[in-house]
Parts: sequence; structure tokens; C-alpha cells
Amino acid sequence: MKSAVSSIDSSMTRAISRLAKQFLDATGAQTWVVNGRLTADLRHVWGLNAVLSSHNITPPSSEGDAVKKNRNDHRHHAIDAFVVACTDRSMVKAASDAAKVVEDAFADGRRETMRLLENVPDPFVGYLQTVKDVMARIIVSHKPDHGVQGELHEGTNYGVVKTQDGGRRLASRKAITGLTANEIKGIGDDRIRRELLPLVDLSDTERKAALLQYTQDTGHLRVRIHKVQAAFVTIRHGPDSKSESHYRAVIPGENYCMDVVETPDGKWQGIGITRFEAHQPGWQKKWRQVFLDGRLVMRVRKGDLIKLVVGGQEKVMTVIRLVPSNNRFYLVPHHEAGKFQERHNDNNDLFRWDWGSIAGYKQRLARLVRISPDGQLIDPGPQA
Repeated sequence: MKSAVSSIDSSMTRAISRLAKQFLDATGAQTWVVNGRLTADLRHVWGLNAVLSSHNITPPSSEGDAVKKNRNDHRHHAIDAFVVACTDRSMVKAASDAAKVVEDAFADGRRETMRLLENVPDPFVGYLQTVKDVMARIIVSHKPDHGVQGELHEGTNYGVVKTQDGGRRLASRKAITGLTANEIKGIGDDRIRRELLPLVDLSDTERKAALLQYTQDTGHLRVRIHKVQAAFVTIRHGPDSKSESHYRAVIPGENYCMDVVETPDGKWQGIGITRFEAHQPGWQKKWRQVFLDGRLVMRVRKGDLIKLVVGGQEKVMTVIRLVPSNNRFYLVPHHEAGKFQERHNDNNDLFRWDWGSIAGYKQRLARLVRISPDGQLIDPGPQA
């Protein structure tokens, strides 16, 4: 399946390249499309795959193994762009001539001693160090998620019930045959809950069969599930034809942003704002309601760039997740890519989340930075 998808992607890339060439040719520009396989081969022959083979990349097991392209680093696109820029018509001819030499060697039975494109000339003297220096200076620009569009709340509608101790829980109805172990523990009806509690320790398959048998024996098809939920929103509907209002509770969707506020004692605190809240009047001043005498330090959204001290040096990090409940952000170096949680859990990958507390960001000189349209880092400097 993966090879089929890869083949489709390659076909689409070729088609788009042809259309782009046709468009540029129509403007009077002289263009040619560089073959993707040739780009990959030149990147390998010129030793460019090793430029980003940092500590996060498993080294080759032997000298004969090739260093693979590091797709967990966004800067590999810049290296591809460098190769394409160096692949002019003369380089294409040189590559073709080098390949012809290899083909002739194969005919002479010297296959084991010859390598494809090994005689291709270097693009220029000192190119490898130049590329390394440029890669070290690149700050990857990410599109920040500043739009308030998105899912405002989860799809389930709940009722609100009061507990004997004065608390409130969310209630919803669900088919008995689909109950999980935790949902069985939350059944609102005491008798039904006691009857089904012995099924909690069964396997999923055994529990599903037992619940089906229970519905057949008792005729009960659905039960009310009580859920403990700290944050929820009550929405009013009506009045209806009888002049009555109705209410439903929903769980807000993901966080839209976090406001970092400095309290009068000099400490930094984070205030989360959900997308639901971001659609309500006056949400921009929520932090004033929580910290009346506070000072807004910065408003942080997903995709924003933050510069702060990491390991004794100032580095630019990308905001991936907002976690108001723990008063922290999940940050990664601006150039890192891939499935971050999987990489964090992989003992062979030295990548790790930076999830320091917001309270410590003041000492780490944290501040928002951005990339200008011409690629310059706009850094206001540490806050006074």
C-alpha cells in the first residue's frame, strides 16, 4: 500500500512540475525540470545527506552503508533546493556522462568496483562547509495557528446533575452493549451499576458478550452515564412554544491560545483560552478577570516561535501544544519534524520535548519572535 501511495505522489509531482514549466515558459522564462532521482543521487554523492545527520539519526552500521536523508529535520528541503540550484545543464550532462561510464563498466564486468555518478564533479570548491554554515543559520518559519476557526466543543450533549455533596456531573445516555469498564463505574442507576460492576475486570470481548446477554435478559437497552468534568459550558436554548428554556452542557474544544501573565509578585502564570471562549465577547481580557493586577507578557498560539535559553544557549523553539492545566507548553526546536511523541518515546532517538513550566520561562528569557517575509528573525529581546 505504501509503495502505491508513493507512486501516486511521484506521478502528481511530475505532473505538477510539467504544468509549472509550461506556465513559466509562457512568461518567456527558460526553465527545465530536474529529475527527482537525479537530485537524490547528487545529494548522496556530494555527501549532503550527512549535513543533517545529527545525534537524532542512527549512524550507518558500516562504511559501506549510505547515510540516509534526514526527514525529521525541516531543513532537508533547503538542501534539496541547493542541489536543484546546482543542477544546471552542464551538471546534467556531467551526470549523464558519469552514468555512461558506469554502464560501460558494467559491460566490462566491473560492476562491483563502480558506483553510479561517482565521477560527477563537485558543484564548487568548499561547497560542503558552505552548506553546513548556511544550515546552522536557517530558522525554519512555521505558519502560526492564529485563526479562531475550528471545533468549538465536543459533539456530545450532556445534562447536568447535582451530587449529594453539592458538586455537579455531566450525564449522557448510552447503549449498554457499548459500555467501557470506566463507563460501567459511572452508571447513574445504583442497581444497574451494582449488577454490571463484576464485568469491569473482564476482557473487552467477554464484557461485550456479557452486556449483550444482560440486555436480552433484562430488557434494559440504555443507561445514564455520569461523568466528572472540571471544565464544561452550559448553553441555553429557547424559549420554546411553551415559553420554556432548555439547557445543554458541552465540553469545550481545544485551546486557542494561552496568555502568559506576570503577577505582582513577579511570577509568570498561564491562562488558557479555548476556541469556544475565543468566540465570546471580551475574551481578550480574560486574564484580567483571573489576575486583576497582572501584566500581560505574551499571547501564545500553536505554531508560534519562542526564543529562550536551552542548555545554556538561546534557541528558537516552535510551540506544538498548549497545556493550561499543567501551566506549560510543549516546545520543539524550530527545525525538528516528524511524529514528536513517537520520537520522544523512542530510546534510539535523542529528541525530547521541551515541556518546562511557564513559571520557569522568565528565568529562561522567553519571548515571542517571528520570521519576516524576507527571512529575517525579528527578536524584541528579553523582557525587562
